[in-house]
Amino acid sequence: MAELAPTTATYVPNYTGLAPVALLEADPPWAFGDKLSGKGRGAEKNYRVLPTDQICSYPLPPIATNAILLLWRVGAMQEEALQVCRAWGFRPTTDLVWVKTRPCTLHWPQEDKLPASDDFRMHHCHGCTRNWLGEQKLHFGMGRTLRNCQESAIVGVRGSAGAVIRNRSLRSVVFAPYLGHSRKPEEASDLMEALTPGPYCRLFSRRHRPNWYCFGDELPPQPEQP
Repeated sequence: MAELAPTTATYVPNYTGLAPVALLEADPPWAFGDKLSGKGRGAEKNYRVLPTDQICSYPLPPIATNAILLLWRVGAMQEEALQVCRAWGFRPTTDLVWVKTRPCTLHWPQEDKLPASDDFRMHHCHGCTRNWLGEQKLHFGMGRTLRNCQESAIVGVRGSAGAVIRNRSLRSVVFAPYLGHSRKPEEASDLMEALTPGPYCRLFSRRHRPNWYCFGDELPPQPEQP
C-alpha cells in the first residue's frame, strides 16, 4: 500500500432519504501519534485521519429519539472517544470488547493467506476458538506497553435504552480473527443486530452489510442487483 500523507478526510456522506437510525456504529479515523517505522505501520499510512474536534463535529445521519451507539476507539485515546460519544449526543454506558484470535490453523493452515471474502465467518470455527484460547492462540498486535490482542468500542445510549433493546442476555465480548489493519469483525455487528431491531447505520465503513446504511470514503460501489 502506498503511503498516505497525514491529511484530513474530506468525504461528506449524503443522508438524503434516510429514516432515523436506532443503531449507529462508527469506526472513526483517529489521529493518534503512532509514528511507527515501516511502510504499513500506523494509521496515517493506511487511511486519512481526522483530529478529534472534527470527529466531534462530523455530520451524523438522522438518529431516532431512542438509539444505541457503538463507537470503536483506540486504547491510547480513551478520553477523546468519550468526548466524541458525548458530542454526538450519547451517554456512555458500557464497552463491547473484541478479542482478536489467530485464524484457525486446523481449517486454514496458512495464516498469511486469508480468504479474499470480507466475511470470514464461514471460515471461522468457534469450537476451535475455545481451543486457541486455552493454548494462548491470541493475535499478537502492536502496543508500547502491552501487545494488544483486543479492541474496545464504547456502547452509548440516546434517550431510553429500554425502548430499543430487545435482548438483555447478550455478552459484552466477541471472539473473532484479526483480518488486517482497522478491519472490524462482523460478529460485533451481529451482536448489535441481536440487541436492537434497527434501522442500522455504519459510519467510516469499508464494506457493505445487508440491511444497513453504510457510509465511508473507502466503501466500494454497491454491487448491482441481478
